[in-house]
Amino acid sequence: KNDDTIIAIDLENEPHGKQNESPRAKWDGSKDPDNWKYIAEKAGLAVLGKNPNLLIMVEGREIYPKDIKKNGGFTSTNADDYFFNWWGGNLRGVKDNPVDLGKYNDKLVYSPHDYGPTVYEQPWFSGHYNYDSLMKDCWKDNWFYIYENKTAPLLIGEWGGYMTEPNITWMTY
Repeated sequence: KNDDTIIAIDLENEPHGKQNESPRAKWDGSKDPDNWKYIAEKAGLAVLGKNPNLLIMVEGREIYPKDIKKNGGFTSTNADDYFFNWWGGNLRGVKDNPVDLGKYNDKLVYSPHDYGPTVYEQPWFSGHYNYDSLMKDCWKDNWFYIYENKTAPLLIGEWGGYMTEPNITWMTY
């Protein structure tokens, strides 16, 4: 609390889990113990209760339902029912259920993770990709909309890969 060199707390590194794994982090409006949004609120408020000067970093998840009305409880075990991203990279849930830190909402920072194709050949890297295709196929719906809508600040918490092509092209974008 009294160390002014600590400015932020990242509550959990890469909460994740695929649709058929247990336990796995989900993101919804419930108070389930595997609901990352609920746990982030609870932990964030506990931290801010001790030190209200810190920023609270909330990372994304791995999966999010394509149809929140049919699968809002993350009950489907079918991979086709989900959007996938890097561990920590999927913040689609913010649109439907934003983290609420009450009077401390100005301390909230969403912190997605993003990596280049030399780390793993995600679908959005197939074929020729550029800034526009990365924005359309990955960044915009997973986390960039948070910036565009002025929901909260963003800080890319992890990013990178090998300093070779095609990663250099990705890093440029």
